[in-house]
Order: sequence, then C-alpha cells, then structure tokens
Amino acid sequence: MRVSFFIFISCLLFQLCCNIPKVKLTNQIDPDIVLVNIGDVDRTAIADMLLRIDSCKPALIAVDVWFIKEKDSLQDSKLIDALKTIKKDILSYALDSLGKPVKSHEKFSSLASDDGLAVLEETNGLSDRFIPVRKIKNHIHEHFALKIVRHWKPDFDYKFKVNKSISVNFTRTVNQYKHVHGEDINKDLVADIFKDKIVMLGYLGPSDEDKHFTPLRFVKNYPDKAPDTYGVVILANAVRTILDYDNQ
Repeated sequence: MRVSFFIFISCLLFQLCCNIPKVKLTNQIDPDIVLVNIGDVDRTAIADMLLRIDSCKPALIAVDVWFIKEKDSLQDSKLIDALKTIKKDILSYALDSLGKPVKSHEKFSSLASDDGLAVLEETNGLSDRFIPVRKIKNHIHEHFALKIVRHWKPDFDYKFKVNKSISVNFTRTVNQYKHVHGEDINKDLVADIFKDKIVMLGYLGPSDEDKHFTPLRFVKNYPDKAPDTYGVVILANAVRTILDYDNQ
C-alpha cells in the first residue's frame, strides 16, 4: 500500500515538474470514433478493408497510413479502385527531417477527399502536443485531427492561432474506443459498429511500430522502457481535444 502511494506521488511530482498535462480518463466508450487495426497486411488487404467499411456507411474514413512509394501493380490497382469508390475519406501525411511534407504517392492522394498533417510534438520525451494549424513556407497545413472534425462537422468554427501548439487532452486509452482487427470486418457483428461513425484506420499491433511514450503511462501500468500508446489512439484523442477546445 505504501509502495503504491509512493509511486503515485512520484508520478504526480514528475508531471508537475515537467509541465505534463494531467490525464483524466473517462469510463465511457467513445460514441463516435471506431478504430481499425491494419496490422501487417499489404495494400490489397487494406483496399478490401476500406471497401468493407465504406459499405457500412460510415460518416468518414480517416486513414492514418502512408502509401508513399509505388508497389506491384496488383496491390496498387486494388488500392486505387478502393479510393475511387470511397467518397468520404482523408489520408494522413508527415514531415521529413527538413520539415517538408511527405505525402502518399499522387496516384493515391489525388483520389482521396482530403488529407491532413498527422504530426505530434513532444514534451520531455512524451508525445503530448500537436499544432492544429501550421504554416510552412507560406502554405497552411491543417492537422489530420482538425481535418477529421471539419469534414465530420462542416459548420465547425475554430479559432486556432497559426503555429500554436496545444496539449492533447488524453481521455481514452485504446480500450475506451471500439476497435477491431481488419480481418474481422467481414463479420456481421463487427460491421454493424461502423454506420455513421468516424472510422480511423491505423496500426494497433502486434509490434511497437508507431507506438509512443505519452502521459497515459502515468495513469496505467506500462513497462518503464516500452512505449504505451499507438499513434492512431493519440490522434483519436486529438479529435476530441479539438471538439472540446473552447470549453477548456
């Protein structure tokens, strides 16, 4: 009991000293966002996932996957056909070491409804912030989470300052989202959860690829040297952060 209390106080002091935002987890499953794990599959399988999800009439499909280089013609043609079919989709993109946008190959990105910059910022080694509206060489780049909100709620009005970083309001771990593996999408009981939802595709294992250290590690039991949260889960929390920002 004393050891647990000591650990709690130590974590609290660390957060205060490092200016890390407090984490207040909810017990509620997110009512609007569903996560899909692409796992370690090829573009043909991802294309199949996209079409199956789209057939369930989601509000929006947000794809946190990069298709930067061309691959074999069969894989690429399947993905192209899927992106041509889907009408409500957003692709993510990143920045290289020089701050230049790195997007999916044009033959894919040109078919998506929109794209957004999915970049996170760190405080003391923790991915805990993002910039909703970023200006790079006179070009405005809206964050992936902001693009999701603006497509989901076309009347959404925001007042974010350009290049201002804000904290992610971490309210949910992966377990507070409905989340499924891509290969399970064809099951009727799984397919029912996508209708009218924001469906976010990303990597949720099995490896630690795209997994980050975040403030969530202070409220859950994670190994000291292992990252705690996948990128798509952080982005889902960022979506809620944007929606609730004016109420903070």
